[in-house]
Amino acid sequence: MLPMFAQNPSLPPCRPALEIPQNKQLVYIYVDGNNNAWHIGESQLKYQPITPALSGSGTYSGGSPFTARLQPEQFAQLQSLFRQALNDPSTHKVNREKGDSAITERKCDRHVYLARNSKWQKEIENWLKNLPNSARVS
Repeated sequence: MLPMFAQNPSLPPCRPALEIPQNKQLVYIYVDGNNNAWHIGESQLKYQPITPALSGSGTYSGGSPFTARLQPEQFAQLQSLFRQALNDPSTHKVNREKGDSAITERKCDRHVYLARNSKWQKEIENWLKNLPNSARVS
């Protein structure tokens, strides 16, 4: 059976996932093209980089993990990028390959793979890369 996004590229309306408590802060998980994970809530972002031991090359490191505070306008910008990417099937892939990224929207139970170097992958990763150091809390 194909994933939901492959069956229906327009994606269903957002529906809360029953297994996620309403007060859960985690809204999105983004795994970039290098396999670094970004856990994004309404007021904070946690970055979990890939380590050399887990990288395909055995040498790549995504840097140091950190947590950053997100202002409401920052979360709104990032959420807008994620929703546009989730709703643009022209950049989706059925299977994830090296360099592709992944978005999971937890509250709406949506998951897609974004093609390497696609418009939305570039925009999301550029936004994340340019998050000010001043927002970091650890």
